[in-house]
Amino acid sequence: MLSVTSSHEAGALVCHVVGELDAFTATSFRSETAWLPSRSRAVVIDLSGVGFIDSSGLGALLGLVRRCQEHTCL
Repeated sequence: MLSVTSSHEAGALVCHVVGELDAFTATSFRSETAWLPSRSRAVVIDLSGVGFIDSSGLGALLGLVRRCQEHTCL
């Protein structure tokens, strides 16, 4: 199970991820974070609640970083 929530903190949009980011949850992570780059110039991904990330999850995370770079969030 994966939970993705967001909040505004200190001028940045913080995305809080809780659960496991793996082959089973990577698709939902992508769909739940697709809007992030267009909503803020500063995006922080809080992975403190993630207990496991496999290669699919890492790919989804890197995809989000690339989308943020395209929107100049980083």
